[in-house]
Amino acid sequence: MYMADSQNLLFEKLDTNYAAGRELRDLINENSRWCAASKFGVVYKKKDVKGYVQLKFHFTDFEVDEIEGEKYQRFSFVVVESCGNEEQDVLKKEVKFDQFYFQNIVEKRLRYTKLAKSVLGG
Repeated sequence: MYMADSQNLLFEKLDTNYAAGRELRDLINENSRWCAASKFGVVYKKKDVKGYVQLKFHFTDFEVDEIEGEKYQRFSFVVVESCGNEEQDVLKKEVKFDQFYFQNIVEKRLRYTKLAKSVLGG
């Protein structure tokens, strides 16, 4: 993630089935001057705004912490909006990333996919 370019959220849909998606939707609605997100998570440019608008996110401030012999990654999730020559931070939130938990989720999903393919003959 630390090598990824910033990604534009404008006209994308946040997954509001999860608490994190609802939180991001609410923070955009509270802090953005030029963008908003619908109840169902669709991010859009506010109707009264003139000019070219972007709402981008990126990750920064990567660090590795060690707690009781286990290493954890920590980074900041940043959302920035721009309109013309103006730019402002919409939010900056620290994220603690447990790579072992993430790897377990990925492996579980791969097992389910393999099982589904075997049942469906794919």
